[in-house]
Amino acid sequence: STHFSSSPSSSSPSSSPLSHARSPSPPPLPPQPTSAQPLCPTSSPLGSFAPPPSIPPYLSLYESVKVPPKNKKKRPIDPSCPVQINIIDVRRDLFVLLLEYFYSGDIRERVDKKGLIDLIYCGVGLELPDFVQLCATRLMMENNPLATTNAVTIHRMAKRMKLHSLQKVAYDFILEHFDTLHSTQRSQLTSVQIKGVRKVLWEKALQ
Repeated sequence: STHFSSSPSSSSPSSSPLSHARSPSPPPLPPQPTSAQPLCPTSSPLGSFAPPPSIPPYLSLYESVKVPPKNKKKRPIDPSCPVQINIIDVRRDLFVLLLEYFYSGDIRERVDKKGLIDLIYCGVGLELPDFVQLCATRLMMENNPLATTNAVTIHRMAKRMKLHSLQKVAYDFILEHFDTLHSTQRSQLTSVQIKGVRKVLWEKALQ
């Protein structure tokens, strides 16, 4: 008679084909920091230290952001304390008129001839052509707006700023008072201006 015997290893689960297809076990997790182990230790010339718990461990000491205190009050502005702003080459009274022009587009106060001439110089320095035109128009409305002390300078400035009306007024004044200007302000009159004025005077004398 034939005897069949079964081995225990053939019926055990370890000998099945599926037992060799099992995935390997995952690697163990790194140890988590505890209270005894410092967070994000940092070395410095002074030794080893760790940031306080309020700073995230991924921020270094040089990347930490300084947060201002929550209850810090801002210093109130004292309205009685004046704020002084110095503007070079502009008098206070002229600057007040300039501010009035900025807000209203006009100069409502009465300004004398000297003040208008100073405002023209101020507008030229600040590159305000509309303001210069306004002051030039007001100046030409005055009686005897020019003088022998400023006619040549105003004529030169009006020519540069293309204020043709004021330029003509200044030029006519120079023609009328050429002898006085030539004797007192010859250094300001260039040779071209002298020749031009003399030519006009000669043409008027021939008429």
